Amino acid sequence: MKYIKAHPTKYTHSLLIINRLIMPLIIVTTIVELMRWPVLSVVLELVGAVTITVGVVLLILDWRVRK
Repeated sequence: MKYIKAHPTKYTHSLLIINRLIMPLIIVTTIVELMRWPVLSVVLELVGAVTITVGVVLLILDWRVRK
């Protein structure tokens, strides 16, 4: 992430937001799984999957811009 911050592209801000979202989502999903709330667990897992997918797409776009 240091390189991305030092050499920004139009995707930098979005990548930083996604980076900040992933870890809290993993922690909250783990806690919800331990509490055994199945509906909330499924919702959080879907949100996490979408967040990771968007993050990967943004990384690919950022990589293509930097080439």
